[in-house]
Amino acid sequence: MLSQPNRDILREVGPHEPMDSIVRFAESQKSLMDTKTKLKEAESQEKALKIKLTTAKDSAKALQEEINHLNKEFVLIKVNAKKVEEKLKTDLEEAEAKILKTHEAGPNKAFHLVKYFFKDANTSFFDVDKDVTQQGELVGENNMPTKEVLDLA
Repeated sequence: MLSQPNRDILREVGPHEPMDSIVRFAESQKSLMDTKTKLKEAESQEKALKIKLTTAKDSAKALQEEINHLNKEFVLIKVNAKKVEEKLKTDLEEAEAKILKTHEAGPNKAFHLVKYFFKDANTSFFDVDKDVTQQGELVGENNMPTKEVLDLA
């Protein structure tokens, strides 16, 4: 028994070609179904791509926020480094002024009163106001400065 659409096709074509018409109709129906399947696959791929695009946009936004945060921290570090540099310059100028002031009092006296900056094992800085003779490496024979200290002066 033929379905109603197939009977309509037989009436239009006539009795001399019923099987060819049915085959063509079946092929067109199959082609239509294949096209619908491909369309659904394309739509699902489009949805997946939209999700990936949204995820990529969110990731890019998060990365941009992180970059902005790091840039702010970098600016703060630069500002702090500039302050430290200015402080060290001021301390150096003060130390040089003390050296000159003490040197005017007498060359041997200068090496006993100068403020030295040393770096300890914990990499922190501290000031030492001690007699240079206690510093061993700075004073040579007869309580006179070593060549390296004189080269620094």
